[in-house]
Amino acid sequence: MLAHFRQEREELEGHIRSLKAELIDNKSLMKAERQRVEKMKVECDKFSEEVLRGKEEYATLRCKYQLSAQDAEEKAQQLSTVGQNTRKLEEDNQSLREKLDSLETEQETILSILETEINSACQLLSRNSMDRFKAVSAGTHLRNDPHYWLAETKTKLQWLCEEVKEREEKERKLRAQYQQCREQLKEQKLKKDSEKEL
Repeated sequence: MLAHFRQEREELEGHIRSLKAELIDNKSLMKAERQRVEKMKVECDKFSEEVLRGKEEYATLRCKYQLSAQDAEEKAQQLSTVGQNTRKLEEDNQSLREKLDSLETEQETILSILETEINSACQLLSRNSMDRFKAVSAGTHLRNDPHYWLAETKTKLQWLCEEVKEREEKERKLRAQYQQCREQLKEQKLKKDSEKEL
């Protein structure tokens, strides 16, 4: 009987060791994933701020451009030296157009980087996920639609949040299982000890 109990104990200890190893692996995976998601959140926030700044500058420059155009019309009517003022305003407008083009290019670059990072995160988490994320691949005609892009990005971010929550829930369940195994082992040990005393 003692040999049988020893064998049972060794099997339980082996099972506990394998559960501990699995828990350690899961913890390190969750820690790495959590750090990556936090880093991506920081980057997303940074990109969002840059996009907002770009939009504000774009709106300011657009406003300046419209005011310059109105000013050009008024000055053309008021001033006799139409040629000089028109040339000056055309230069100003050209400069503003170049700035607008530069801002639009910068905004597209930032949005593209943001989209790439979000897609990378989705693919990374999707690899180890039971419920794989099927990202909608934006067609070229839809990439220019900001409403579509924002909706798609929001969907991806929501999926990322759900995936992280799900992984945290799995980790919590594993901890509970581990605690339950420890309790069972303690009960078995107490039972064996009391049987030995008898």
